[in-house]
Amino acid sequence: MSQIIFIPNSHIIKPQIAKILKEKGLNCKYLSFEPINEDVESFLSAQNVFAVKDPLSGLSSEEFISAYNDLIAELSLDNKGLLWWATDISSKNRYTSRLPSALESFLKCMNAIKRKDYDFLFIIGASPFLSNHLAGLIKGNDYGIRFKGFYLKGKAFLASYIKRIVNALWTVLLVTGRILCARVFLQKRIAARLTHEPYYVIKSFTYDSSFKTTGVYQDAFFGKLTAHVRGKENLLILVNVLGNYRRAMQEIRKISTDLIIPLEYFVSWWDAWRDSFIPLFFRVKVRKEISFCGYEASEIVKNELRQTGHKIQPYQFLCYSAMKRLAQKVRVKKIVMVYENNPWEKMTILALRKYSPTTQIFSYQHTVIPPAAINLFLGAKEYAAVPLPDKILTLGLESKEMMRHYGSYPEDKIIPACGLRFENVFSKTALPRKRDGNILLALEGIKDVQLMADYVLRELKGDERYKINIRTHPLLPWEYLKKRISPELYLKPNITISHNKSLIEDITEANVVIYWGTAVAMEALKMGRPVIHFNNGFILSFDTLFNCHDLKWTVTYGDSLKKTLEEIDSLDDKKFASQRERAALYLEKYVYKITEDSLNKFIHLCTCLPAGRENHRQACG
Repeated sequence: MSQIIFIPNSHIIKPQIAKILKEKGLNCKYLSFEPINEDVESFLSAQNVFAVKDPLSGLSSEEFISAYNDLIAELSLDNKGLLWWATDISSKNRYTSRLPSALESFLKCMNAIKRKDYDFLFIIGASPFLSNHLAGLIKGNDYGIRFKGFYLKGKAFLASYIKRIVNALWTVLLVTGRILCARVFLQKRIAARLTHEPYYVIKSFTYDSSFKTTGVYQDAFFGKLTAHVRGKENLLILVNVLGNYRRAMQEIRKISTDLIIPLEYFVSWWDAWRDSFIPLFFRVKVRKEISFCGYEASEIVKNELRQTGHKIQPYQFLCYSAMKRLAQKVRVKKIVMVYENNPWEKMTILALRKYSPTTQIFSYQHTVIPPAAINLFLGAKEYAAVPLPDKILTLGLESKEMMRHYGSYPEDKIIPACGLRFENVFSKTALPRKRDGNILLALEGIKDVQLMADYVLRELKGDERYKINIRTHPLLPWEYLKKRISPELYLKPNITISHNKSLIEDITEANVVIYWGTAVAMEALKMGRPVIHFNNGFILSFDTLFNCHDLKWTVTYGDSLKKTLEEIDSLDDKKFASQRERAALYLEKYVYKITEDSLNKFIHLCTCLPAGRENHRQACG
C-alpha cells in the first residue's frame, strides 16, 4: 500500500523521516511547497528521497487559466449581484485572492498521489486545510495516510472573520475622517467650480509624489492625458488618495488648472457605515461539486472563502455609493479608469450603468502583463457575465494579443493606445555593453520575491567575480526582507543594497538585470542590458517579458546561474547587437509611444453606445 505522509514544514522533516524509513530499498519521493535548504536537501538525498518530477503532468498555463475561468464563471452564475462583484475572489487578482495558488497546489498533490510510483510520498508544507481535503478524497482508495506534527487550525476561520469586523470599524473611522477633511478643505472650492456642463472624468490615484511642485498635479497613471483632455473637454479628476490625506487636500486646494475631487467627497456618513458592514453578512454560494481539471475542488474553494471570510474590501465596495452620488450631482459624459478587473472598477461600472446610462466608459490597461495576470483574462462564460467598460485601451499591440490569447475578448473590444506611464522609457538609448560582473537584482513588492533572492544569493555567494546590487520595492523594504534570508547569504563583501540611487543609475551600473515580475526588466532591456528571468516553477508565469526571446534568459531552481552569466558574457558582440535590436523592436510593439493620435483614442473611441450593455445590466442580479 502506498503511504502518503503529510509534514507541516521542512524544519521537522529529519526526525520524522528517520523514524519512518527504517527499511532499506524503499522508493520514496517528496513534494514540497516551501523552499528546501541545502542541509535538508542533502539529508533527503542521503535517504534516497527525491523530489516529484513534473507534478502538473504537462498541464499548460493556457489550460490552467481556461479551467480557472470556467470555475469563476460557474460561481458568477450562482452569485449574481452587487456583493459578488465586490469580492476579491470574483476579481481574480493574484495579490488579493489565493485561490489560484491553492488550486495549483491541489493539482500537484493529486497528480503526484495518483501516480502510485512510490512506497512513501512526503507532502511538505501544504496547508492544513489542503492536507485534510486530500486525505478525505483518497481515503479508502488503497492509500495509507499519516499526519506528522500536524494539527488543523480551526480557529483560523473565526480569526479571519474577527479581522474583517475590525477592518470594517477601521474603514468607518478612516472614511468619516476623510469625508470631514475633504469637505473642510475643498467644499467651497468645489461648489464654486462645478457646473451643469457634461464632464470627462478621469478616475485615478494620487501619491505624495503627485504634488512635487506646489500648484501642479502630476498624474502617476494617466500622465499627459490630463493636459490633453483639459484642452478639449470639461475635465474632472476623481482620485483615491494613497499618500498623506491632509497634505493632499492642502495641495489640491492650491491647484487652479484642474478640478480634482477626492472620492470621499461623494460619500455620505451613512454610506461609510452601511457599506463597511453590509459585506460582513454576505456568503458566496458554492455548489456541492465543482470540477477543476478533472478533480472535485469545491472544498478548496470553500476553504479559501472561509479563510478570507468571503472577503469584500469595504473601501472598494464604497465606490458604488460614491459613483452613484457623483452621477446624481455631475453630468458624466465619459469616464476613463485603469483596467485590472478589481472590485472597485466593477462597482464604478455598475453604478454608472444604473444612474448615468449614457456615460461612455473607457478602461486603460496601464502596465505590463505576465501570464499570471489572470485577472485580465476573461473566459467566454465569464465575459458574458462580468460588468465591463465599453472599450479597453492598452499599452500597445502586445497587451491586446496576450489578453485575447489567454481570454475571450472580441476583436473590437480592445484598442492599442500608448504607454502613458512609460514616457521615460521612450527616451532611453542603448548603453555600451559591459562585462564587469555587476548584477542588479530587481525585487517586487510581494513576499514571494524572497525565493528569487535566496536562489541568486545562494548561487553566487563567495564568488568575487560578481557584485550583486539589490534594489528593493518601496512596499517590501530590505529591513523586512533580510529577516527572512539567511545572514550567511547576504552578509558578503560583494552584496550591496541600493538605497539612494535612481533606477536609471542602478541599471547603468549593471551589466545584467535579474527579475521575477517587475516592469524594471522592460526599462533595462530598453537600455540594452541583458535580463534574466527567475522562474519559480509556478504554472502561471510572472514574466513581464513573456514573449520576448532576445537578450533575455531564464533560470529556475536547479539551474546554474553562473553558467547563464558566463553564456551572456561569451556572446560575441555581433550576436549581442542583433539580439538587442530585435528586443528593441519587441518593446516598440509592447509599448506604443505617446502621440496626438494615441491620446485622441481616449476621447473619440465611442460615438454611440455599444450593443450588449443589457448583459451587464443583469450583473446586479
